[in-house]
Amino acid sequence: MSDLEQLETIDERIAEAERLLIYLNEQRREIINRNNLNKNDSNVVVSKFLSTSYR
Repeated sequence: MSDLEQLETIDERIAEAERLLIYLNEQRREIINRNNLNKNDSNVVVSKFLSTSYR
């Protein structure tokens, strides 16, 4: 694989990772909104929820 092909592959993987990040952030916002976690001390609640739900 040439250097140019390697760069193209890396660029494709970066684009894929960016799309995944956008999707995950949308899902995160949906959970926060659905559970009214954007009020009061929600940062603590959200952090605890997310840290335990993906183990």
